[in-house]
Amino acid sequence: MSFRRLGSIGLASVAALGVALGAAHQLKPAQAATTVPAYDHVFVIVMENHAYGEIIGSSTAPYINSLLPSGALATSYLAVAHPSLPNYLALTGGSTYGITSDCTTCWVSASNLADGLENAGSTWKAYEESMPTACFVGDSYPYAQKHDPFIYFNDVRTNTARCQAHVVPFTQMATDLKSAAATPNYAFITPNMCNDMHDCTVGTGDAWLSQQVPAILNSPAFKTQRSLLAITWDEDDSSAGNRVPLILMGTGVVAGLSTSVSYNHYSLLHTIEAARGLGTLTSNDAGAALMTDVFVSVTPSPSPTPVSGNGPFNASSSLQYRLQGSNGSAWSDIDGSRLAVSLTASANEVAVLSANADLWTANAGFNQDLGIFASVNGGADQLVAWKESGGFAGTYSPNAAFVQGAFSLASGSAYAFKLKWKTNKNAPGASIYAGAGPIGGQYSPTRLTVQLLPSASLVSAASGLQYWLSGSDGSAWSEVDPSRLELSVAPTSNEVAVLGANADLWTATAGFNQDLGIFVSVNGGADQLVAWKESGGFAGTFSPNAAFAQAVYSLASGSSYVFKLKWKSNRPAGAATIYAGAGPLGGQYSPTRLSALLVTPTSDSVSAATAPQYWLGSSDGSSWVEVDPAHLELSLSPSSAMTAVLGANVDLWTAEAGYNQDIGIFVSVNGGADQLVAWKESGGFAGTFSPNAAFVQGFYSLSAGSTYVFKLKWKSNRPAGGVTIYAGAGPIAGLYSPTRLSAQLI
Repeated sequence: MSFRRLGSIGLASVAALGVALGAAHQLKPAQAATTVPAYDHVFVIVMENHAYGEIIGSSTAPYINSLLPSGALATSYLAVAHPSLPNYLALTGGSTYGITSDCTTCWVSASNLADGLENAGSTWKAYEESMPTACFVGDSYPYAQKHDPFIYFNDVRTNTARCQAHVVPFTQMATDLKSAAATPNYAFITPNMCNDMHDCTVGTGDAWLSQQVPAILNSPAFKTQRSLLAITWDEDDSSAGNRVPLILMGTGVVAGLSTSVSYNHYSLLHTIEAARGLGTLTSNDAGAALMTDVFVSVTPSPSPTPVSGNGPFNASSSLQYRLQGSNGSAWSDIDGSRLAVSLTASANEVAVLSANADLWTANAGFNQDLGIFASVNGGADQLVAWKESGGFAGTYSPNAAFVQGAFSLASGSAYAFKLKWKTNKNAPGASIYAGAGPIGGQYSPTRLTVQLLPSASLVSAASGLQYWLSGSDGSAWSEVDPSRLELSVAPTSNEVAVLGANADLWTATAGFNQDLGIFVSVNGGADQLVAWKESGGFAGTFSPNAAFAQAVYSLASGSSYVFKLKWKSNRPAGAATIYAGAGPLGGQYSPTRLSALLVTPTSDSVSAATAPQYWLGSSDGSSWVEVDPAHLELSLSPSSAMTAVLGANVDLWTAEAGYNQDIGIFVSVNGGADQLVAWKESGGFAGTFSPNAAFVQGFYSLSAGSTYVFKLKWKSNRPAGGVTIYAGAGPIAGLYSPTRLSAQLI
């Protein structure tokens, strides 16, 4: 396709009209918190006797270094003493208590972190690898008591019941991690004398962490609640002034950050105390700097999840999620508490399901799979629909992925719908993410929606085959599958069809994009192009775009309509091949779907669409600019209370690598200030001239008697002086791929 500018639509000159909502972002939080955020769970792993330079950047610690893009690294972090024991006591008691050796009977009578936790109603455990039995006193190689600080505190060790319940063998952790309820609020984890690098190599400890850290990061506690993991070393080997690494990972941690602020073990203790709302223990931790610069405050957005009624049901979260070390086959809940919908069907009907998320990777070569699952009457989860988002082309380049599916409901049955994800292949050490930003402390929403409809209101066709098209001439459209991906509609009254096409599009040959179009034949006439989108293959190969194209089409009573799905390359492709469908999973590829939701004209659905190409130059990365005030606004004045299901559909791209595109839906109520309702980020980091068929979904409650004006705005994700971002691919027959703003009223 050509990327020609249309001068009459250029928006660079009106950048000053944007609404400033927050600092620019580059997928990782740009503003540090001023306080330590609250955490439900804190995990601390203490390794042994290696200096910062022996770990960070070392080829002998590949797994540890692979964590750095996903976490925060303290580059000026110091242990407080030599040898081991006083450092462990400092981490848990706020003092070395004058101890200067690894003594085994130098007991301590002092308040400690365990006391503070219990006094605050919090739970805790120390997981000690190779400890023979709970509350074991003494050495039993490869377990060493000097690395088990809680056993030194008299009020723990001498209270047998308390000690046995809290100071336990490491094997207990696997059991406790199976549920968030069983996972303690504070977990202190000590490998044995080999796996902690004390008596064995850095590589041995690195391999141990590569097995244990993913178990923590993928646990229900870490994935569904606010959790923090700290990995540090007790001391160096006396070669580097006791400078050791500290890596922090978890909710609200600034991914990829390196902080040079001076911290030490007392700083980590003080930060943990603040994270759990505890007081300090001594002047050492009280006087140590809180590690606020590694955090960004994140507050989840409201996520209404009705359990009865007709819906629509909307579960959303503005947290950022991370999945680390996925094995490529096991699906993991993204957020079981916020991104799930449970209901009981009151009639035989159909559930129209959708999932919307900004998916991206920090590790090139790993794609992200997003799936909607259903459980019926408490049964096993079933995969309903899924899509794959490409990370092969590059990193930090979100795909505003949209997944659509349909599920038949039986009256009286109970259903639980969930959002799950995984990598497309085994990804040891790699991390994938959901949620871009933040803007105003909120990440781009991850959303699961369920809309209940009479079966006759939805006409849908889906195929789990993989399709390919070779040698497209770039102009002739080819039908994807005439036998499986056509819809026939013969309305008996005037209706409106809200059309959707959903496909995983990709190429095996760099430089060729994929065009996906919805066509209609009326009363047997020639096929007409209704809507289309372009998916980018320029940036790289084998990187699916979970593309969604939306359109609204009026139907006349007595006429017959056949809707078809067609595709082509964006330019003559010679011997190159483009594909639809990623996978397979269980022998099925990600579904290619064509759907038509039939609604009452004018009253149930409103839409604004245009086909020029828009561009925005030199965005400052924080000010939102309206795309087209004259043509891409919706004004609603409902006479009764209802919900607007909002959608924005646009081909976003950049001509300058390294700049992503933010697209947002705003609303003004009764002439008031514009409010951000929903937004997504489209990746331009991986490459140029590679459109993302982005779709943004949002929900907004409308009150009778008020007036609402919905608007479409955009910006770059960071200051982009001299750089231009675009909306609209093409052209085809003089028209660019439509930019659309729609509202379905329920």
